Amino acid sequence: MENNNTPKDNGLELLKQVVESNVRNIEQGIKLEFALENLLNIFGETQSSIRGLDYSISVLNKTIEKETLERNQFLEKIPKSIEVKFSEDSINQLNAFEKKSKTVKYLFFGSMGILLLAILSIFSIGKLAKDWYSESVRTKSEIRLEILNEIKNDGNTIYKTSELEQLKHNTIIMNKWIQKNPKESQDFMRFKEGFESR
Repeated sequence: MENNNTPKDNGLELLKQVVESNVRNIEQGIKLEFALENLLNIFGETQSSIRGLDYSISVLNKTIEKETLERNQFLEKIPKSIEVKFSEDSINQLNAFEKKSKTVKYLFFGSMGILLLAILSIFSIGKLAKDWYSESVRTKSEIRLEILNEIKNDGNTIYKTSELEQLKHNTIIMNKWIQKNPKESQDFMRFKEGFESR
């Protein structure tokens, strides 16, 4: 009697191990799929951010080149020396020129300040974008986890269609075997009912 039950128990244990192995493989496959999606999203958004930063840097370089060229042209237009007799009008013009050159000096330092401020702004915006993106990715992961937990709490699971098709195929084969071997299938059905009652 024990020899008759042993192969059935071994078969059932083997079937149970196969089912547990399939469940673990499915869960690992889902986790891997979500991780791959996250990596692809991160990669795409990082490339987009880098393209935006490259564009901003190229615009900044063009602005700097234009500013330098205009400044050099302006400085070349300023005469190095003037030989004049100092009349009242000349003195007034010299004073006005002195005021303008101070303005140019302040304009130069102001331009450098604006340039420095623009660079700081670019890096600050980059840091904020990176932080926002990190939060966004974390939020997406939390939502996915909540959805998976809801599915699990409802007593449902996510399976691959290929594994479901394999299970259907195995069920059809078992039903055909039961129809062809009714006597041998009675023992199997009793075993099945006892196993399911646990």
